[in-house]
Amino acid sequence: MSYLIQTGNLTQTPELRQSKAGKAWTEARVIHNDYEQGTAGEWSETSSIPYTVRMFGRQAEQLVGAAEANGNIAIQFAGRYAVRDFARKDGSRGISYEVNADTWAVLPGQDVQLRKSAIQERPASAGAPSQDPEAEPPW
Repeated sequence: MSYLIQTGNLTQTPELRQSKAGKAWTEARVIHNDYEQGTAGEWSETSSIPYTVRMFGRQAEQLVGAAEANGNIAIQFAGRYAVRDFARKDGSRGISYEVNADTWAVLPGQDVQLRKSAIQERPASAGAPSQDPEAEPPW
């Protein structure tokens, strides 16, 4: 599998799902459009590539939250990339472009509302130094 960094627009707000293990995940449809400038200076779309972008955990929660608050935003995403050949219901062949993303970001130049997540406090016992000088080290 290759690694891809790409940009595109969400086609709709993705749905936040839960795995059997209780981990958050989502599958977003993202369209990347290529443009080229003609000799008279006009721009025209030359191709559109649809990607199925999967995200997990906090990345999935943040993407769904940003899309719910802002609609179909333009994003950059990066992750392991696969091209799959499949048979459609009518028997014709198709190609799907799939990315298991490990990161994403909102592209600049958009009026987007984001909220900062509260930092989760660690329990005092988690990694805190012991007050007992005779105690075993935590590692």
